[in-house]
Amino acid sequence: MGTHNQITYIQDDLRISLDEFAVSGSMASIHAHNTYEIYYLYAGERFLYLNQTTYHLKKGDLVLINAYDRHRTIAASVNEHQRFLVMLNEQSLQLLPLTEIDAAELFHRGSSVLRLTREEQAAVEHLLFRLLQERKSGQPGSRNMMQALVTELMITLFRHQPAADHRTLALHDRAAEIMKYLNAHYRRSITIMELSERFALSRYHLSRLFKSATGFSVIDYIHHVRLLEARQLLRSTSHSVSSIAGMLGFGSLAHFERMFKRSTGTSPTLFRKLLSESKGDFRRKEDD
Repeated sequence: MGTHNQITYIQDDLRISLDEFAVSGSMASIHAHNTYEIYYLYAGERFLYLNQTTYHLKKGDLVLINAYDRHRTIAASVNEHQRFLVMLNEQSLQLLPLTEIDAAELFHRGSSVLRLTREEQAAVEHLLFRLLQERKSGQPGSRNMMQALVTELMITLFRHQPAADHRTLALHDRAAEIMKYLNAHYRRSITIMELSERFALSRYHLSRLFKSATGFSVIDYIHHVRLLEARQLLRSTSHSVSSIAGMLGFGSLAHFERMFKRSTGTSPTLFRKLLSESKGDFRRKEDD
């Protein structure tokens, strides 16, 4: 484990966090949050799982992650890495003094992986280190200066002209094909043997390739997609829990409930109840 420095800037609705890491290992699980995230890989390499695609990030790559997009970083062959994070909420973006561009557009057009030029890397790193220094300085006007630096960072990223579509950075075309197939057929029983025959790979090679590209085993990924769909069905339909378990290919209701609780920390029935109660609270607030 290496160093970990964190700075946080809070003023009214404006919240900016900047993290600097020098660590090894992988994130424990896929996660999402209600803030916009700028991820800059300052040193090392990482695999990034983002919106059902895995990217091989290298030093100088920058990622714009939209709010609520599920993502995870995974250790690459170069295990040690160092990153910067800048996280902003909706109010933060609105408070930036930008009149000619819309900072939110950077994120609302979809998560992007940017391979910056050396000149852009130097400019971004200069701004990030100045943010660190400004926070530590405690000088008068430091909060205003930090806001100005974030504004300059947004303009720099807005001006970036990608040399190629960010999808060219996606890792392992074959792994992407397997993932696409699983996304289309996850409701039925799928075996490693079936995938091996379909994609002309040995079971060992297929399993190893998929794991290295996504951080998931094939079975874990199928469960992951099924559980995402389960949450959506519990949220938006009146199907019974047992019906949802059957629709999504779980062998039994008990298996579904066990996997769902492992993923969310609660049972499917309680999950739906909590959603219903939160909607009721929201409606009552609207009526007040």
